[in-house]
Amino acid sequence: MAKILEKMAEKEETWIVNIVRTNFVFTAMEELKMANDNDWSSPFRVKFLGEEGIDQGGPRREFFSLLLSNSPVFEGKSFSVDSSFLINKDYNTLGKVTSLAILNGHPGPKRFGEHIVNYILYRKEPEACVESDIEREDVLHAIHKVILVFGLV
Repeated sequence: MAKILEKMAEKEETWIVNIVRTNFVFTAMEELKMANDNDWSSPFRVKFLGEEGIDQGGPRREFFSLLLSNSPVFEGKSFSVDSSFLINKDYNTLGKVTSLAILNGHPGPKRFGEHIVNYILYRKEPEACVESDIEREDVLHAIHKVILVFGLV
């Protein structure tokens, strides 16, 4: 991680992400999706349009906290199931944001359940899933229906 931070610090050009606070998630995602590979590896600063201040870390931390806690890509302790997020590359963008957040001293999303964290960190697939891990009613209903139809217990 230190080498990545050193490379970012060596770059002369800073990537400034301009955000409209009243339309935060939309403007943040649009700015991030327009970024190129060079931007993602450059020093990163946030500017909330119409507000005073230079990003010395506070706006950046606020940006990551707001985006990672308000993005519709996350639902409960997992990811939302929405094909438009896949088509629009929202999952990809939030993955990059998570990495960038961690590189900038932010803890990243605090939303993932134990099974997701274990899979991301260790590629460990869950041996079992308990009903309390599933927060979506439509998914629970579908599971119960499959159990009834196939007589699984």
